Amino acid sequence: MYAKVPSCPTLDDVTRRDLAHRLFHLGSLNFSGVQLKTGEITPVYFDIRLTMSDPVLLQELSRYMFAMIGHATGDKFDLVTGVPAAAVGLATEVAVQNNIPMILTRKAAKDYGTKKVIEGIWKKGQNVLVIEDVVTYGDSIAETTALLRASGLKVEHALVVVERQQGATENLLKNHGVKLHALLTLDDLLDILAADGLVPPERVIVARDFISGAQYDRVKGKPSKFVPDFCPELRSRLAKIIHQKATNICLSVDVPTSTGSLLQLADEAGPGIAILEVNYDLLSDYRDFLPTKLRTLAEKHNFFLLADCKMAEDGWIAQLKLSDQTHLRLSEWADLISVHALPGPGALSALRSFNTSLTHKIGALIIYDMQTKGSLIDSHYQDQCVQMAQAYQDVVMGFVTSSPIDVIAHKLNVEGTPNVYYKTPAQHNHVGIANGSNDADKTVADIMKTFGACPEGVIRTVNLSSLDGNVNSLPTMAI
Repeated sequence: MYAKVPSCPTLDDVTRRDLAHRLFHLGSLNFSGVQLKTGEITPVYFDIRLTMSDPVLLQELSRYMFAMIGHATGDKFDLVTGVPAAAVGLATEVAVQNNIPMILTRKAAKDYGTKKVIEGIWKKGQNVLVIEDVVTYGDSIAETTALLRASGLKVEHALVVVERQQGATENLLKNHGVKLHALLTLDDLLDILAADGLVPPERVIVARDFISGAQYDRVKGKPSKFVPDFCPELRSRLAKIIHQKATNICLSVDVPTSTGSLLQLADEAGPGIAILEVNYDLLSDYRDFLPTKLRTLAEKHNFFLLADCKMAEDGWIAQLKLSDQTHLRLSEWADLISVHALPGPGALSALRSFNTSLTHKIGALIIYDMQTKGSLIDSHYQDQCVQMAQAYQDVVMGFVTSSPIDVIAHKLNVEGTPNVYYKTPAQHNHVGIANGSNDADKTVADIMKTFGACPEGVIRTVNLSSLDGNVNSLPTMAI
């Protein structure tokens, strides 16, 4: 659960809905994954600064905010200030509309000019109204308040457009003696936008899950560590399979095979694996009954089906591949698909949208690195993979990687955690046709060493080509 903040009592439902719609269409609500001041990557971000490009909306927000504070306190304010720099525009509008003098604060005095930390005309003892655009934990308001009080000014109240409900209201009141008044809350916006069909329900779930996991730690006085929860429903199912069958093996069908041979392999290997990885491009033939029969065998032997399609298309093509309009018909049989981050989040966005119509949800594994000579993947690309996964936690279940778990976990801002799966890449024993296409000289044993001693959250890939056709020689839970 997350902090509950009451809706603004001076806004009626019609006005609240109107403001939510206008902020949404302005682009002030972002679901693409943005880094906060706290360092967290949030799947829901409010950019109220965009209201500077809509003067009418800016004026209305300022008017509603001041009406709210007047109703709540009845206090007379001598000065107005905006938390630098995002809220200065809002504060200016409030000051002009209500004929209240404004001051500006600096985080530090400049080493030239007047060297002031407070710009404007003021005197000690005056009552200052602090204005902010969005509040997470309240740190910026607390910093501004401390600076003003240190200069002899009085601060008891603060106004904000959006309260993210991560503990700022309680933190500011208990630890800093500031009463926060919010025009809109996270619940206000998500409830309205979801009810009106502007935000898919699964995005609302992801946003609320994030907020619940990133609450202010009221005991220690600092943000609690956010633990991402990747694709919880699918991840829970796979964890149960691994536990019940005592195997974390993903058998990769990395050799050309026929439809009949693939089904026979699935039936024979099924009892001893957690995942069967299928690459349709290696089928020597194709039969329309394949998706249905694969799904039947997966349910019979209790294993996941991973479509190794390495999806790297835009959203439209990805949507077609997921549908029944191509021979892949992924939605009929796959539990997981492999995805490249190179073209951006189009495939993940398509999967998120497609999952809303499926009872059988599909998850994604993002390809974090590749053990091929001449690979162009670098650290910046990998950082983007992590950020994309954070923004699409509802569909991303983990990564295909040979990197150490703690490297990715550090980028996720968590310790090694079972809340995400790490699948080892396939290691082929065959030399490629073109120069540079053969796998790098890294054995399965080498890769497994990078994962450390803890097997939880690791999926070990074993290639069919390495078994000489004998699926009875499959390893079990070895790491």
